[in-house]
Amino acid sequence: MNGFTRNPITEATDTLHHSAETQSLAAALDRAAHGAVIVITGAGGGIGRAIALAFGKAGASQLLLIDAVANACEATAAELRQLGAKSIVRCYELDLTSDDAEQRLNDVLQDAGNRCDCLVNNAGILGWSPIAKFSLASWKKVFDINVHALFLCTHVFLPALLSQQGGTIINLASISGVEARPGEAAYGTSKTCAARFTDFLDAEHRKDGIRSFAIHPGGVRTDFLRGRFISANWDLQELEARANEIVDRDLLKLKLAV
Repeated sequence: MNGFTRNPITEATDTLHHSAETQSLAAALDRAAHGAVIVITGAGGGIGRAIALAFGKAGASQLLLIDAVANACEATAAELRQLGAKSIVRCYELDLTSDDAEQRLNDVLQDAGNRCDCLVNNAGILGWSPIAKFSLASWKKVFDINVHALFLCTHVFLPALLSQQGGTIINLASISGVEARPGEAAYGTSKTCAARFTDFLDAEHRKDGIRSFAIHPGGVRTDFLRGRFISANWDLQELEARANEIVDRDLLKLKLAV
């Protein structure tokens, strides 16, 4: 479904896509995921489950699925088996805000043979409320999951990517992180943090072969978009046509313009 009116603030292409098929994502993933070890948080449902299924179809050798909800990842694993995916699937019921989360994430990494080719930081919660009515406890909960857990997972798995001299980290961001909307202060600010964290990740580790993306809310393979904010609705061919402009003007980043 295309032809939406373009918002120049949040839409980098005139054409918007609303189904994966129009982006040929399966073919793109197949070139990158064959034999890869993929770690996905929030993999028990929604976007996380769809990401797991896509990587399973694309030939990942191992899928390590993490979710705080009991049996949620097992349901994703069952769907993968129904699709005929050959990936080894490991499921973990793991609350990323718990006191033992770091140790348990290290156990996940050990189960993968201390290898990780792609980390997908998808786990997150919404938390809608006007600022005046938002409790401190609720605000902290949003940031514990959307920001602190994202850092923790990156902290644990990044050394494995560095030891392999390359890999990919995908952080799920949101249009809410760059466009202020009433009731979305906690969620939107946390997603701004996710996008900005990706900027720093790219600044520190681009030289080490780490590709990092802040994505709303899918996967993109094009190298010139490293460290930038990307929407899965944008048309990849139109983005590629603007590659020189995006690099030369350093577009699609959170920064101060004067």
